Amino acid sequence: MEDPMPLLHRVIGSSGLLGFFVLSYISSFVKDNITDLMYLIVVLGFTQLTYMAYIYDYTLNYALSILLVALIINLIFDANWKLRLLNLYLFLAILTTLFISSPQVNIPVYLTAVLILIGASYLISHSKYLIKLRLNELFKNSPIGLIELNNQGKILKVNKKTTEILGIPEKELLGPKLLKKLDIELDSSGEGVQKIKIKDNELWIEYKLNKTPNKIERYILSLNDVTDRKKAIERRNLIEDLIEHDIQNKIMVINGYLDLFQQKNLSKKQQKYLNKIKTSQKELEYLINNIKILKKADKADKKTINIQTMVNNITKKIEKKLENQEIEITNKIPKNTKTIGGEVIRDVIKNIIENAIQHSDCDKIKITTQTTPNNIKINIEDNGTGVPPETREKIFEPGYTTDREQGLGHGLYLSQKIIENYEGSITYSDSDLGGSKFQITLPKPKNK
Repeated sequence: MEDPMPLLHRVIGSSGLLGFFVLSYISSFVKDNITDLMYLIVVLGFTQLTYMAYIYDYTLNYALSILLVALIINLIFDANWKLRLLNLYLFLAILTTLFISSPQVNIPVYLTAVLILIGASYLISHSKYLIKLRLNELFKNSPIGLIELNNQGKILKVNKKTTEILGIPEKELLGPKLLKKLDIELDSSGEGVQKIKIKDNELWIEYKLNKTPNKIERYILSLNDVTDRKKAIERRNLIEDLIEHDIQNKIMVINGYLDLFQQKNLSKKQQKYLNKIKTSQKELEYLINNIKILKKADKADKKTINIQTMVNNITKKIEKKLENQEIEITNKIPKNTKTIGGEVIRDVIKNIIENAIQHSDCDKIKITTQTTPNNIKINIEDNGTGVPPETREKIFEPGYTTDREQGLGHGLYLSQKIIENYEGSITYSDSDLGGSKFQITLPKPKNK
């Protein structure tokens, strides 16, 4: 039988298909309607294939080709109404050409195979399509800004939150401009915080870039507007600097005048007022010292510290201040005992020892350590009066104190927050010495 499709027709068909793919790169219309045009090409191609099968009476190679094409079509297209309509057309085209030709295949068996193959491949495509819909829904409604980029850094799509953060419509965002503003390289995943200018607004953007785990090179850039957070930090730093420097200077002036008044012969009433002023002045100094400690904790890097050396330095300084107080401080920490922390840990240990001296009426303080596979436990014990059972749960609360004359009660609360910053913990229990036991748990250095 003569070939119903001459060579010239084949060349024209192949050229037309090649031209379509070229147009998809240079024509915006083709780009925007690529899926619909692909459906049209499939319909035309499958019509030609079934026509060829009809001419050749459904020989085995044409029968198998039709099955293979039907399978591929269902696997590459999304399982929406268009694919269902296309499957109906495929089945009707096969059914029609089978009954008007003299097929070499068994019609019932072949039709059963067609139905099974189309049905199974459609179900696979449908499950993938549902996953895609869920992912698109998550992308669209994410509480953070999300941007999809290709391997050239061009923005392909953005979600609603991104347009809200940047104040720019989606159409204006498409392209590579935003990525250039953030100065992000696509060859490696990155994250950070950058200040960018969008139109007349300056924004602080926290971003993270991740490569999608598939063969198609795509990237997801997440954005979060941290401008308010940055401004709040700047305001807080300004207030801290004012407190730490300006108010500190004023306190020094007050101290000078208080010393002058102290040298005068004051009445009992005047001395009483002067003592109240001194107490308030000490409380101010205490607050400023806490602010300094918090600033150090915020800026501190996690590093390996030698606990034995640190405690030695702390106890030597405290012992010099004890003067005539008969208090024995014993450091039984083994040499080269190390943990992960920072210099601010010194303030925590110092605060606990000074609390024991000021409030517990002790004459012995012992510092030891215990080692576990992952942690170092620092024990600070005394033989003083301890903490009553009914108030133990409150000692780490902000503002709690048993002696207002000696401070405002933020020491242990701050100590707890500092230790937690280093992924540790601090607890209270009774000591075998008869008083209090504070146990600080910190992580051990790795590979040591």
